[in-house]
Amino acid sequence: MPGGVAVISQIYVLAISLALVISIWIVFWPKRRKVTNDKESAKTKLVITGMHCTGCSANIEGALSNLPGIQKVSVNFSTGLADVNYDPLKLTLGKIVKTITNTGFQARTLGNQSLALKSAREGKLSDVKKLQNRLLVGLPFSVFVLFFSMATMFWHFPPWFIWVLIAMSLPVIIYTGGHFFEGAFKSAMARQTDMNTLVALGVGSSFLYSVASVVFPSLGQHALYLDGAVVIIMLVLLGNYLRSRAELLAMKEIFDVASLLPETVHKVVDDQITDVLISELIEGDTILIRATERAPADSIVIKGQTEFNNAHITGESMPVSVNVGDFIYAGAINSFGAVEARCEKVGDTTVLSRVIELVITAIQTKPKVQGFVDKIASIFVPTSITIALVAFNVWFLMGLTEVAINTAISVLVISCPCALGLATPTSISIALGISAKSGMLIKDARSLEALQDVKFFVFDKTGTLTQGKPKVTSVHAESISENELLRLAVSAEVGSEHSLAHAIRDYANEKQVSSVTPQEFTAMPGLGVWAKIDGKDIYVGGPRLVENLKANLSLTLAGAFSPEEAVFYVVDGHKVVGGFGLSDPIKEDAVKAVSALKELGVEVVLVSGDRKEVCEAVAVKLGIQRVYSQTLPEEKVQVVEALQKDGQVAMMGDGVNDAAALAMADASFAPKSGTGMALDTADVTIMRDSLMLIPQTVKLAKATRRNILWNLFWAFIYNTISIPIAAGILYPIGILLDPMIASAAMAASSVTVVLSALRLKSFKIE
Repeated sequence: MPGGVAVISQIYVLAISLALVISIWIVFWPKRRKVTNDKESAKTKLVITGMHCTGCSANIEGALSNLPGIQKVSVNFSTGLADVNYDPLKLTLGKIVKTITNTGFQARTLGNQSLALKSAREGKLSDVKKLQNRLLVGLPFSVFVLFFSMATMFWHFPPWFIWVLIAMSLPVIIYTGGHFFEGAFKSAMARQTDMNTLVALGVGSSFLYSVASVVFPSLGQHALYLDGAVVIIMLVLLGNYLRSRAELLAMKEIFDVASLLPETVHKVVDDQITDVLISELIEGDTILIRATERAPADSIVIKGQTEFNNAHITGESMPVSVNVGDFIYAGAINSFGAVEARCEKVGDTTVLSRVIELVITAIQTKPKVQGFVDKIASIFVPTSITIALVAFNVWFLMGLTEVAINTAISVLVISCPCALGLATPTSISIALGISAKSGMLIKDARSLEALQDVKFFVFDKTGTLTQGKPKVTSVHAESISENELLRLAVSAEVGSEHSLAHAIRDYANEKQVSSVTPQEFTAMPGLGVWAKIDGKDIYVGGPRLVENLKANLSLTLAGAFSPEEAVFYVVDGHKVVGGFGLSDPIKEDAVKAVSALKELGVEVVLVSGDRKEVCEAVAVKLGIQRVYSQTLPEEKVQVVEALQKDGQVAMMGDGVNDAAALAMADASFAPKSGTGMALDTADVTIMRDSLMLIPQTVKLAKATRRNILWNLFWAFIYNTISIPIAAGILYPIGILLDPMIASAAMAASSVTVVLSALRLKSFKIE
């Protein structure tokens, strides 16, 4: 080619490349997502199939976010589920589904919350099966093209044989890899880019240049990339297949929840047993649960006795004995004998459905670090295309056309946004599955993220560190026997519902002391009770009652009780004849849990509305240095705010008076026995009575962060090193990356990130 023509062609190629780069950044610059805050709101959950990477889920979010009336949208690649909040006055569900379809994916709505995970797993399995079928169809054609492309280097074939290779490449490109081109086209129409874009450009340019080289030999008689085109598709597809299989393994704990309910149940009507679909059950129905079967609803046993395993709810592996009147969780396994039960809650109202809803919601949320990764991923593909064009022009201007084509294709196929996108959500999903299986329901990923750097853990006292059930710990009588003192007290407290009255009654039952029915009874708010027993005026109450009655209290009796005990005196007329010391016992594992938190570098703080003496006594037993006693709900909030000035704060509480402080904390816990307000506010619900789950959750959070950081390190280092090598930076020393090797590296990178995330499954919660 004459020198002048060569210069003109180089200028021409450079101008086209520059125009392409400018056009790509103008068209595909990440758009700011539009969301509205309309008063009218509807929420739907969708199962989406056909996604190949996290870029696909990001594209769906972007496409939906630009629809008028969209309020919030979250698409999770790992589960294939999407949550969409929208204004039904401005947008229809059909329009949402159509938009997803136009983006290149399939979507269907879910009619039942409890079926969400089952549908999601079926969708993921369907995607894996499709990938497997595409691989099997493409394999023989790819082997043929690869073998004979290499054979042409050693043996002479007739000129027409190249058309045989082209024809054998078409099934691989059109069927096996056709979804890459379809996805890239639909993404481009929506002004989006993803992994499909890179693969389609790399394969398309390889194939088209090969065909052009045959039709126009002057372009390069030896520059055929048919083998590269088919092998790129097969290796990328193989990587997607292996990654998808690994993701199913990573999501096992999450998806296993989907199989906890039976499809059919034994319904009992007039002693006749009929098998019906679980969806036909209503509250009040009587059901038969045979040995080894799962309970289909939250139920009360009305006939028979057995043991049920509630591990799916509480995380406890040992079965629990149940008799008539006992409660059964939906999904619990009957260990032996058949029982009949009455359905109390069915469908989406069961505890299991609530667990499923919390798990799905948690998976759908994104931690803060994912926001940073998403920003990088949003410009990753345009950046990769730009680098590919720059590499092409550099080598083309140097007169190395084949090197230019080789490096451009290699850059396109080696760039892997999937590795970046998978690094965080895969680890989060595994962590949430581990926590749910162990009896900890974490509401969102950001709560798990907040626990990674928690510096203070604030405990409410009653019902959290203590059992929340006061017990009689000491009895002191004067002038009468302890049994007589107990008889008078329990008789006077017959009509009282005070928690301390319950403790005295329990103590009387333990001592086998019976009560008598008082002739008269009056509650004295804030003081105690009065009752007429055996013709005598008997009062039972605290120190304020004694002071109000001006009763005679000996110094010996007044000093007999320890400071942490709540005292109930018994007054006969105007003489104190004895008293009971009551205290709320500390939970058995409280000391161990506090110690474990300290070992993790977390300072434990006690905040309670109880008396100073009681709080300090509990703090001493548990080794807690910082104590706030006699605090009102608003003062608990102030304590949390003050601690937050020095670091992240987590809190555990179980009452209405804790709700505001729980909301203020960076991460909050509530036991399943807590009040509705506390449970609604808390980020983590503990489903079994074990305080050791708290330090275990903090450990899990820290382990998850380490896992995510390692995943991100690998993803970043892979792209940082591989892209310059693919661009030909090592060519001056004789090293040029083949596009087939580049595609293998890209496939391996995303698989490696998922396998790295799977290491988190080795984390064990005791």
